[in-house]
Amino acid sequence: MSTPAANPAMMKAMSHPLRWRIIAVVNGLGHARATDIASELGEPVNSISFHLRTLADVGILVEAPELARDARERVWKLGRPDINADLGLLKDDAAYRTATAASLGLIHSEVQQAIIEAMADGSETLAHSEATSLQLTRHQARALAARLHGIVQEFEEDPEAASAGVETQEDPSERSAAIYTGLVALAPLRRRPDAHQ
Repeated sequence: MSTPAANPAMMKAMSHPLRWRIIAVVNGLGHARATDIASELGEPVNSISFHLRTLADVGILVEAPELARDARERVWKLGRPDINADLGLLKDDAAYRTATAASLGLIHSEVQQAIIEAMADGSETLAHSEATSLQLTRHQARALAARLHGIVQEFEEDPEAASAGVETQEDPSERSAAIYTGLVALAPLRRRPDAHQ
């Protein structure tokens, strides 16, 4: 079953830096209140609440009253697990293409900054960055993308089970956790327009 594509309003909403970080926190925690997100990001609660409503208006976030402690509490979760660009709109709609480029650029920038800051912290903070180039057929590239997606899903669903049996320098019984952000991207290297076919 394919994931529904993001409409223009969704893509525009995701192109705001604080909204992208809110999405990352809600995704990382599974669900969150405005106060949880404000604490995690060091932002004022009223600012977080405004952006939560904006994200909810376009369907990126939804309320989860079943997770609230009482009727006054508002708890938020992702409205859908994956948000993909609409390939037709990317091809034919310049405004959609611009909003998508802004969203991707924002994600790249945020992840890059997180990696640089974590590396500057030294060995106390884990930061992993890996770049590679592979010669693949379209089938092989799609298979690699599916495998990478599957691994990320395993860690989203049950990080303890997904990490079981993997040897690291860390103590596997350690319970303190942080939200890790990352980007898994795969695309063919672009040729120069004048390159010979």
